[in-house]
Amino acid sequence: MRQACICLAAILVACTEPPAPPQRAATTAVQRGQAIYTRGISPSGGQILARVSREGPPVSATLLPCVGCHGADGRGRLEGGVSPSNIRWESLTRPYEATEASGRRHPPYSERSFRKAISLGIDPAGQQLLDAMPRFEIPRADTDDLIAYLQSLSLRADPGVSAEELRIGFVAPEEAEQAEDGRAARAAVEAFFTEINRGGGIYGRRLSLSFALLPSAPEERVAALRRFIDTERPFAVLGMVLGGAEDSVSTLFDEQRLPLVGALSASPRPESAERRYVFYLQSGVAEQAQVLLGDAMKEKGSTARIALVRPEGEEPAQLSGRLASLGRVQGVGGLTEHVLTAGGEEALVAELSRQRVDAVLLLGSWGRENALWQAFSRVSWAPLLLIPGALLSDGELPPLGNRANRLRLAFPASPSERTPEAMARYQRLATTAALPSEHLPAQLSALASALVLVEGVVRSGHDLDRERLVDALEGLRGFKTGLLPPISYGRDRRLGSRGAYVFTVGSDGSVRPLGSWVELP
Repeated sequence: MRQACICLAAILVACTEPPAPPQRAATTAVQRGQAIYTRGISPSGGQILARVSREGPPVSATLLPCVGCHGADGRGRLEGGVSPSNIRWESLTRPYEATEASGRRHPPYSERSFRKAISLGIDPAGQQLLDAMPRFEIPRADTDDLIAYLQSLSLRADPGVSAEELRIGFVAPEEAEQAEDGRAARAAVEAFFTEINRGGGIYGRRLSLSFALLPSAPEERVAALRRFIDTERPFAVLGMVLGGAEDSVSTLFDEQRLPLVGALSASPRPESAERRYVFYLQSGVAEQAQVLLGDAMKEKGSTARIALVRPEGEEPAQLSGRLASLGRVQGVGGLTEHVLTAGGEEALVAELSRQRVDAVLLLGSWGRENALWQAFSRVSWAPLLLIPGALLSDGELPPLGNRANRLRLAFPASPSERTPEAMARYQRLATTAALPSEHLPAQLSALASALVLVEGVVRSGHDLDRERLVDALEGLRGFKTGLLPPISYGRDRRLGSRGAYVFTVGSDGSVRPLGSWVELP
């Protein structure tokens, strides 16, 4: 049944998607073979077809590339109860009889028997391969290139890893405040790595850290990041603040097959299945806003009138529309969307006051001096004001005077998550390495990312490579750093802690939590 479903899905996609354009000819057989293996594209300009079962109709191999089942390292990845073979060339051609996970035994492969296996589904012993293995219609020249690529897998070592060292990158924006956060975070991570190294490292490998400050402009940041990767050649990168460059940075890390662990962003992109190498640490604006909507419903009921207020722009519009749809699914009957234009603050607040809305969810970043807050202060109407913490300008609260208790904020972490054991460890590091007393949240966030990375490295085992690290991180479930809410990743999940805490502000300006952690489904 599962195979039939896979086949049907492939047919439906094949009917709705045009074939991928031919890839520009690569310069070597290995590069051409990589295009075939990872994307199912024939560099020669032809088309590679695949059959999901012996009777199934052919579909484009772009829908069923080798990497999907055998992994980027060729070792195979368990999926749906099926254990794909290790197809690294040295494994296929070992000079003795091999036994597969299914119990099937066969002599070693040769180039000739390999061609027969991928085209006819027959192993060197003349036995049929599992139906889960597609049969490919592929030109001989492309098969030769594919073999060259498989032969290269065992010869390549990932950058930044050797028998003695594991080199990790750490970058931060060069803007003044964020640069200070970055330097403090770097010092904390270096102290943590030093402690690990004193204990013998990880599987005998010493951890080292390469650091750089990157330009604040998104386009300049990506170029500088590429130079940093080319120069330092890290095995992985730790805890980067993406800030406005999410798509281009994610594309770069995917191109490089370079894990980014603990990425921070107001707008994480965890849903895309194409973004395999970027692991976000905490929720952004969308998740925080969703938690605030649920909290308002809890307080005001499903009949609550809630206004979503956003600035102009495509991204705020998409976010507002997504939240409106979620709210309606959850049963909120009174959701309205409003665009705040420059100079339109008084009119918008007056209109919302006339409508007597119960809550206003603000989906833009407005500073303390903005006319919006002045407009709110001049009306007697006092709705709940809902603000995702990721949107607060420099972490400053708006001036709401004695109506501050009507403010609801959402943050992805709370000091209540910090366990005595974790803070005692931090204090030990701070004392030993003379860490700065300022920028504590940045230091603790970086340490949490480092703990996640180290856990992934330990789970990967001694024979470490980037693909094993990615697979190990995908296996984290409820991992406790002692500093942040538990971290979970998966094949289709790249957001470590998906939820937020809700806070309110007292008349004295103190910020206090209204409840416990809210985990989103």
